[in-house]
Amino acid sequence: MWWIAYRELIITTPSLSECISGVILYDETLHQQKKDGTSFVKAITDAGMIPGIKVDTISSRS
Repeated sequence: MWWIAYRELIITTPSLSECISGVILYDETLHQQKKDGTSFVKAITDAGMIPGIKVDTISSRS
């Protein structure tokens, strides 16, 4: 899946944490891993950034 490789490329960008302090992830991304098996959450925290989760709510209009 190309988008996982793209996410890995972004997360592993050298010195990224100098400009970005946090990363908002969707539930799907929380459970994904880099090619070497490291979870994206661990890669983000190891790089010095704070992972977060985007929570969507469904609103119903009457």
